[in-house]
Amino acid sequence: LQGFALLVLFYSELKRRPQGAAHILDRGIVMFKNILIIGAGRVGKTTLAKMINQKYGYSVVSIDDIVTALDAFPELGLSWKSDNVEKAKKLSGFLAKYLKELSEGNKFYGGCKTGIEGAAGGLDTLLPQINQRKYLLIGLTNNETTKEELFESLRRHDTEDDWTYYLSDKELAEFCAESVELNRRFAEKFKEFNLLPFDPSKTRQEVLNEIVGALE
Repeated sequence: LQGFALLVLFYSELKRRPQGAAHILDRGIVMFKNILIIGAGRVGKTTLAKMINQKYGYSVVSIDDIVTALDAFPELGLSWKSDNVEKAKKLSGFLAKYLKELSEGNKFYGGCKTGIEGAAGGLDTLLPQINQRKYLLIGLTNNETTKEELFESLRRHDTEDDWTYYLSDKELAEFCAESVELNRRFAEKFKEFNLLPFDPSKTRQEVLNEIVGALE
């Protein structure tokens, strides 16, 4: 019931926007909103981005890929590492500028549409800089899953395409414990910034299908 109520609110919010769910009218030109999908690791962000790509033709950009590439250049001082708040804020500023560039210029105004997904940290810095006339924000959190349930689910469903597939039991257990806490923090931030969070922890594919359908 809670998930259904969230979907109704999400759908109602989309319908209040000009020209339907995922596009806006500006300067007499119809443009598709970019979509930003954020949340902790392994909540379904990449899966949802791929589904949106397949149904609506959105290009997919991975924040995690960008962060991994930046990690190769430590002299830049850009990092999500939780033990360095200043670096995380600096990276949030970089990503905010990058997301702004994706919603400007000939490509955006020419109809190109982009779905960006990732475990974005530094939400206090990043989210206030997102222009929601040009971005549709989707938050995913696993708030009803214990660390034991998450461990069991990942071991049962992981494939070689999933990075957690390669973790030892000890490493995976540590990730699951951290993930439960991280999902809680994401849920708090989503509430603070008035994002409607979707929880796919129990019925993942059903929830993701409903989100994609609501973008129609």
